[in-house]
Amino acid sequence: MLEKFCEQEQCSERALRQQFRTQTGMTVNHYLRQLRICHAQYLLQHTELMVSEVAMRCGFEDSNYFSVVFNREVGMTPVQWRHRSRKAA
Repeated sequence: MLEKFCEQEQCSERALRQQFRTQTGMTVNHYLRQLRICHAQYLLQHTELMVSEVAMRCGFEDSNYFSVVFNREVGMTPVQWRHRSRKAA
């Protein structure tokens, strides 16, 4: 994905990654991971999808890895987050 963008914009991927980090303070990968986790939070709160299906829809092939990443980013498991987010609503 990033490769195609760089090709269209005629810039190197390395330069784009460096510029992105300079401007945002985070790596491209971290930013994309945050977007995926944000989408997962929405799906967990607003659908009845199983965690494994949420993981797949957010680009994670392994639901266990998704749970590890989600827990690291959010501070709780997807199931815990679903329960708390619905309770708060």
